[in-house]
Amino acid sequence: MAKLKNYVVSLDDVSTVEELKAALRERRLVGVTQLTLNGRNWGDAVAHSLARSPHMATVRVLDLSENQLTDDAVIVLAQSPHLSQLRTLRLQRNQIGDAGLIALAQSPYLSNLNELELYQNAIGAAGAQALSNSTSLTQLTKLRLYRNQLGAAGGAALVEGQALVNLQLLDIDHNDLGDAGISALAAAQHLTQLTSLNLSNNNIGPAGVKALAEDEQLGNVTHLDLSDNDVGFAGAKALAESPYLRSIVTLNLASTNIDAAGISALANSPVLANTERLDLRSNAIGDAGLSALAQSSHVTNLKALLLNDNAIGDAGVQALTTSTSLGNLAVLYLADNAIGDVGATSLANTTNLGQLQELDLWGNQLTRSSQEAFSQSPALNNLVLLDLGISDDEDEDDIF
Repeated sequence: MAKLKNYVVSLDDVSTVEELKAALRERRLVGVTQLTLNGRNWGDAVAHSLARSPHMATVRVLDLSENQLTDDAVIVLAQSPHLSQLRTLRLQRNQIGDAGLIALAQSPYLSNLNELELYQNAIGAAGAQALSNSTSLTQLTKLRLYRNQLGAAGGAALVEGQALVNLQLLDIDHNDLGDAGISALAAAQHLTQLTSLNLSNNNIGPAGVKALAEDEQLGNVTHLDLSDNDVGFAGAKALAESPYLRSIVTLNLASTNIDAAGISALANSPVLANTERLDLRSNAIGDAGLSALAQSSHVTNLKALLLNDNAIGDAGVQALTTSTSLGNLAVLYLADNAIGDVGATSLANTTNLGQLQELDLWGNQLTRSSQEAFSQSPALNNLVLLDLGISDDEDEDDIF
């Protein structure tokens, strides 16, 4: 087939399925390569109309998210020979269950699909198993299944077969995989192409984190999200000791029950050597943890450091401002801590953080003197966002 030009049609004037049918009759979709009909809440009828239309033969990207589609609609789409050129299919935020994903996995017409988005549906283990064993969807490079109902069995089923051998991005957060599901994922031997893995909010504990840390196939992962799991000290130590997780560019460990000892273990590990964005929000690293991070020789590539809600005070901030390893920081979030004017003033006067563009100190214990210190800062000339949380009411001297 000849290479198609990118042709996106606007159907903003189409507000009902009947009007869509009219648009199809009027040949408005002839040659279209991208069709977005998200958020229409049209129900299954939209899928029936599109599946029957030969004008869909050139569509490469189809977005039917937020349309109240059921399994019946997905089955109809999966059986359409007119969708054989699809590369991206977005069906998130619908009412799709296992039967819908089974139909997609068994479709003989979707073998060119690279990206599949099915998040926020009702897919469980049976759908995951069908996808894993599919002989059609073997070219998938991006799969988003977050906020479904996989559970531990679904996590294991997802990697039981070899269909996902080309997967580069896997987003399965909020699926209650637990340590058992994560251990099954780590035991798979065919996910060597993965570069982005989101496992947030999956009831993972230190045992599951340890299984990931010891998984050689994750050596190419550059983006890892373990937020809202119980990583704790043992999990942080396992990550720090991993001989494989050495390519991570963005690491999200927000709300993972990591304390000063846990972050100290990571700070002394080459796991952070390539990390540019580190999210540690809502933990308990305190001054000691921030000091360990500031003194680390492995954090020189950090550009964004998120430390909101970590029981950090002036001592921790002063350690940060004297660090010679954090000179590349462009984003620094320190909201909701226990920082006072002493810490804020040390930030305003530091010459080691000259690349800072965003600094958030909202929700600390600052007064007008901090504001004055920043207004006279000799080094923070690149700041484009500064939030001190200071009220504009001249009668109030404290920061909220």
